[in-house]
Amino acid sequence: MKKIILFLIVVASIQLTAQNLTPIKFGIVSGVTINDFIFTPIDGFALPETVSPLGINAGIIIQFPLKKKWTINTEILYSNIKTNLSIDTKLDLNGERISFTSKRDLDLTYVVLNPDISFQASDNFFLNFGPSFQYPLNGKETINVTNSSNIIPAVTNEENTLTTLNDFDLGINVGCSFLVSEKTKINLKVYNGFMSVENKDSSEYKKYGANLSLVYLF
Repeated sequence: MKKIILFLIVVASIQLTAQNLTPIKFGIVSGVTINDFIFTPIDGFALPETVSPLGINAGIIIQFPLKKKWTINTEILYSNIKTNLSIDTKLDLNGERISFTSKRDLDLTYVVLNPDISFQASDNFFLNFGPSFQYPLNGKETINVTNSSNIIPAVTNEENTLTTLNDFDLGINVGCSFLVSEKTKINLKVYNGFMSVENKDSSEYKKYGANLSLVYLF
């Protein structure tokens, strides 16, 4: 299914440009991203707090002209997402109320395909929107659990490879671009994911975030 989607996008892009004399442009993209998650509430459990350090993305861009003011800007990116999750709970064990603090640090990497449609609203300003197809390369988690008991041992820096990542994520990008020079643009976009990051029954959460990147066209 993934190969079919990619093939259709490539074929459609070639057909749309076959009758256009404006040349196709290639370039490179590099930027930073900040992400967060939307959690589905579970009865009896509090929602975790999240802190998201800056991630990075980099890759290539192919600009397909459509009409005078319309283009398809197809990005193929390597994207890294980092997020720190924490949750506080209390349990009664043997007549003692014990407080637990659980922290889970996620480090996720994806290959991202963004076929964005771009409209030139003015000489230096563009409006962009389009789907985003994201395929995970790998994921790691680091778990720390502390508690107020002198008997229950803590869990410190337990590292695991995530095997529960969904093998595909679909979302939508909306944003804008500023033309700095003939070959340089600044892109700003926000992303909202439609699918859960993991396929675990115990938790469902989706990505959303913002990205700021610099584009250089050859």
